[in-house]
Amino acid sequence: MNFLRNLAGVVLGVFTMAALTLLLPILMWLALGPDGSFRPGSWEVSGAWNAGWIVVAFVAALAAGFVCDRVAAGRIALWILILLTLAGGVYSALFYMPEAVGEVRPDDVAIFDAMAAARRPMWMAWLNLPLSAAGLVLGARRRGKD
Repeated sequence: MNFLRNLAGVVLGVFTMAALTLLLPILMWLALGPDGSFRPGSWEVSGAWNAGWIVVAFVAALAAGFVCDRVAAGRIALWILILLTLAGGVYSALFYMPEAVGEVRPDDVAIFDAMAAARRPMWMAWLNLPLSAAGLVLGARRRGKD
């Protein structure tokens, strides 16, 4: 039974993180719009977007750690979730190669087009690793359990 609870904790933690890292940036987009999300005439994300993403990544990790901790039978589920998150983050950082798009960003752009064309700084991919790990651990502050 403990195995199933741990597995459920990991799965629900991954789902929580994925859902929040999809939904919260949509809210950021609605708040910032294209001009606040990107540098003028460019597909490079703005400083405001980068700052917002740091908050999004940390909040998503906190929530995922919390969910994992509440469902799982022990700490092993949290460590598996951390390892999966770090492995996916390293893979993403190593293989993130933004295409060289020479075109100027139009003033009016749909959110899904923006998601596909956005160029994030490389440092953000590497910052997500410790940020996510810390958020998962803090979200799962469990006392008195293995």
